[in-house]
Amino acid sequence: LEAWQDVLKELKNCGRMALYTFLLGTKAVELDNRIIAIVFGESQKSHKDACSKAENIELIEKIAGKILGREVRVKCIDEDDVLPDGNSNPSDERDEMVEKAQELADKLNVPLNIIDE
Repeated sequence: LEAWQDVLKELKNCGRMALYTFLLGTKAVELDNRIIAIVFGESQKSHKDACSKAENIELIEKIAGKILGREVRVKCIDEDDVLPDGNSNPSDERDEMVEKAQELADKLNVPLNIIDE
């Protein structure tokens, strides 16, 4: 995701230095037009845990959405979960369930806030 550095810069500019620091050394990949995965390395488990908190995800989604000009969802994944083509592991059935729930909520025009813990 080319705009990832802009997202990090905006986090730094709005004073979220801890979150900015946790995200240094990560990369972001677009899984589809609506989902961005933040990829954490093997030694960044504690950073991933901190960034996965709902309030941090919401802030990253807000900033990324503003920069990209569209609504996006953000999920934090381990480097092991990414295939060489940049996509996440297709065996992750929970992600499929979440995606289907989001599609249903969109179809019914109801808000859906999934907190992944």
